[in-house]
Amino acid sequence: MKKKSLFTFAICSLLLCSCSSKEIKQLENKPFNGRDGGLVLIEKEKFKSAKLIFKAPSMISPNSSLKDRDEKKEKYEKAQKREYKDVKIEKKDNKKFITAKDFKYKLVLIDENTIEDLDDKEIYRFVNLHKK
Repeated sequence: MKKKSLFTFAICSLLLCSCSSKEIKQLENKPFNGRDGGLVLIEKEKFKSAKLIFKAPSMISPNSSLKDRDEKKEKYEKAQKREYKDVKIEKKDNKKFITAKDFKYKLVLIDENTIEDLDDKEIYRFVNLHKK
């Protein structure tokens, strides 16, 4: 009985992983741009696993004082471009969330050309300039 349940669990896990990887493949190497330099990119290099590159729009102007930066430290850190490994798409509450290792923000895949950051209500869009 245990072997049968383990086998069933393994098959279900493989099916879920393959669905997630298909969705990741559709998003690979498509830059989703937001306002003020915001960026979401799932980059895939040959023979390497995909990684998430994320940069929120800058909320601080270049003329901001150190006091302003300290007060908005979390926003400042979120606006720094960072890379995250182990990118996945997880389904929760009928929404598709883009997750990665050590990635603490909530990105929702709205459609194949739109991603929303739920924390800041920021929209990132992919514009295909080479559309036929």
